[in-house]
Amino acid sequence: MVFAFGEQLVGAITKAADVRAEAVIYLPWAAFGAPSGVLAFQMTGVFVRATWSRDMRNMMLLSLAAFIIALFALGQMFGNHGLWAAFHIFLLVRGISLLLVLRRRVRTAFAE
Repeated sequence: MVFAFGEQLVGAITKAADVRAEAVIYLPWAAFGAPSGVLAFQMTGVFVRATWSRDMRNMMLLSLAAFIIALFALGQMFGNHGLWAAFHIFLLVRGISLLLVLRRRVRTAFAE
């Protein structure tokens, strides 16, 4: 959707030409936000319903650490593109880490 109608979407949000030009540069990053975050969002739903908040907190701290490291490493070299990359790394680390914890939690919660 963002790839097909991104420029029109930006045009609907703002009429300022300089803002439009800048926003279009980052549309690919925005478009990949859903695919890189889908696992994190799904796992958040699972963990909230299961009331495993301690694990969510711990994996959020791990994801935050990964984000900060990526931001300092990539932000200096790539500016705003580095910020977007760090955000995607945050989402991926959050999703994968929660998935790994989920496997352990399921084994212990449903062990016979």
